[in-house]
Amino acid sequence: LFDPATAFPLEWTEQVGYHNEAHAEANDADGRVIDISFTPAGDGSMIEIVFTRGGNYDLTGHGDAGRVMATVINAISIYLQKYKPPYVAFSAKSSGGRASAYSAMIKRIAHGYKLLTPEEYPEVVRDSTFLEFLGSDAPFVLARV
Repeated sequence: LFDPATAFPLEWTEQVGYHNEAHAEANDADGRVIDISFTPAGDGSMIEIVFTRGGNYDLTGHGDAGRVMATVINAISIYLQKYKPPYVAFSAKSSGGRASAYSAMIKRIAHGYKLLTPEEYPEVVRDSTFLEFLGSDAPFVLARV
């Protein structure tokens, strides 16, 4: 599931004027765009990760879930290695299967990062609007160790 060899090829863009903001894009087998964005939040020490497939945040039901997740995971791994942000935040948008897959992903690729409990969230996380933006009962916040 998380094998980068099965991932779709990525193209990267970095936003001029925004510290550590980057976007990775890939096209799935049907030509839909997989967009992975890494956006600074709060004081810039936290990065929010969001991805869409064909402009949709939800499960699309169009197949290739394994390759899509491998692509997203590959992009996250590359970003974390390059920028090493102090905090990373993202959401499963639901509990259950997707949240479980994200937990497994964290263990596999987030070397040098610790998954925080809500009690451990730093001020930059509590003071930002990311929890409202994510609108989830399954937010993930990682801290670089």
